[in-house]
Amino acid sequence: MEYISLDKIRNPYPLDKQKKGGVLSQTYGRAQDGRIINQDESPIVGEFPSPPTRGITAVPGTSFKFILEIDGTRYTSPEFASYLNSAQAENNPYFNESTVATIRLSSSQLSNPPRKYSAGLKYAETTIQGSSKLYSGDPLSIVKYIDSLAQPSKGLGNVELVDVKELGSWKTSITNYDAVNDSGMGVDYTTAVELEKKEGQNK
Repeated sequence: MEYISLDKIRNPYPLDKQKKGGVLSQTYGRAQDGRIINQDESPIVGEFPSPPTRGITAVPGTSFKFILEIDGTRYTSPEFASYLNSAQAENNPYFNESTVATIRLSSSQLSNPPRKYSAGLKYAETTIQGSSKLYSGDPLSIVKYIDSLAQPSKGLGNVELVDVKELGSWKTSITNYDAVNDSGMGVDYTTAVELEKKEGQNK
């Protein structure tokens, strides 16, 4: 996402009353005093909101282009913060805290996920032994990890973003498949996994 200034959007502000090709290029715009008005300068019912940019921490070394809110505290990258500030300075009703993407997370849920996928673990024949080490109690650790996930792919092939050991620890106990009884290798839990997935979709 890149910031497009008001003079580059399809309906540029402030209001331009000049006819182009015999017709007015706009039906409404913003007057010098900030009001949204029609071509005849009558006010438009219902102002476009343009809330102030405040309380957002720009995290150095990041470049993600959205707002990340953790436990009520909001973060973004320095570049995206500059976009928000530029939009605020222009009084841009199309680009502000209300219109850009905001992802909300809870540190308690990151540490203790509210949903357990017990059937999925049995199907994968895996036992979880330790949770992710990425969240150390400092929300900036999560901000920087999510920033790494938001980076554009460079070249072909898979790129390991973090050491897999940082994602937690687990133990696998792979069994042999019994074709006669159609059991083993987790197939016993196929139905339970599908039910667990549907339950998750309905929440």
